[in-house]
Amino acid sequence: MVAKAAEPRQFLVPTPMRRAMIAPKPVPMPIKPLDFQTPSRAKVLTDALFAGGAAEFAANYEEVGFLGKGEFGEVRRARHRETGAQFAVKHLPQSAQSRKESHELSLHTRMSHENIVSLQGYFETDTETLLVMDLCDQGSLLQVLNRRPGGRRLGGGKECALIMHQLLSALEHCHSNACEHSDLKLDNIMCASPPPEDEGSELPVLKLIDFGNAQRISVQTGKHSQVATDDMWHAGLIFFQLITGQCFFVQDLIELESLEDQGVFVDPGSMTCGSEYVALQMNVARKFCDPMTLDLLGKMLKPDKAARISAQDALEHPFVRAAAREDGKLVRKASFSSGSTTVGSFDESEIGQISDEPNHGPPTPSKAQIISYTA
Repeated sequence: MVAKAAEPRQFLVPTPMRRAMIAPKPVPMPIKPLDFQTPSRAKVLTDALFAGGAAEFAANYEEVGFLGKGEFGEVRRARHRETGAQFAVKHLPQSAQSRKESHELSLHTRMSHENIVSLQGYFETDTETLLVMDLCDQGSLLQVLNRRPGGRRLGGGKECALIMHQLLSALEHCHSNACEHSDLKLDNIMCASPPPEDEGSELPVLKLIDFGNAQRISVQTGKHSQVATDDMWHAGLIFFQLITGQCFFVQDLIELESLEDQGVFVDPGSMTCGSEYVALQMNVARKFCDPMTLDLLGKMLKPDKAARISAQDALEHPFVRAAAREDGKLVRKASFSSGSTTVGSFDESEIGQISDEPNHGPPTPSKAQIISYTA
């Protein structure tokens, strides 16, 4: 019998290493919007932004100033040691807030929009999580409005339309990615200097921040914005303040008691009210804007959630469409220093022709233009 030749000895290579030896080099793939049916993808995105611990943070960044303090932590200015670029670093204490930190990261990482502050990465120390974000050099929208020489009242003009276009674009992006911000206010809208290509513009670029209270929402194809009605209510409150320069909810106790005696429901603490109070405030707004502006405001401030306009539909409203130029990019050429309040037209043929001339008073609406604001 012929002896069988001995087979050459094989050296076993561990499976992961063997796969690495034969696998082609991966090609980076674009990140697609994340929905809640794929929670593992949220972890992948979050892990990709993890940059190390305290030592790695100190090696890459130098904190050079204090920016502000919120409910869950403070924000500081930091300089990247190699490039000199400046960022905002949010310090979130761990322990009791660990679940909130994870929640904020998982929701914020799926956002990629010019009007939402970008999360560059995060570090974890023994006591806190550090979120490194874009620095918004002009402060909050409230601070920008307070510095405006003409005052906080914008009326229904181009400045107001451009601001609302940016805000609604950010909200539509959130809602399309199954996220409701749930803490919309002027302090959570930051402002950055306009890009170089918008030379001569004084209007800042809005950046939505703070996803610590954001909520997951279900997404239905073609109706993703319809479910995030609370965001639209608070966007309407901001819209009212931009138009009138006043807070939507009265704070004076005597006035509140008078409204209660008249059977008008309003609760400033919970930021809720009935249709009667909305009608009163719509009459206030009517003094500072035209019917086109008032129409959108009324659709956002519906006490009935089911009747409230979505961010997606609001972006198609004539008042907001007037803020977009033909190539699809935002026009930021409006001056942000004048005190004018401007009036547009509800004629579809005149969209994009909002005037920069001062408004000397609200127009008298015709019967066809009178809008009912009761729910």
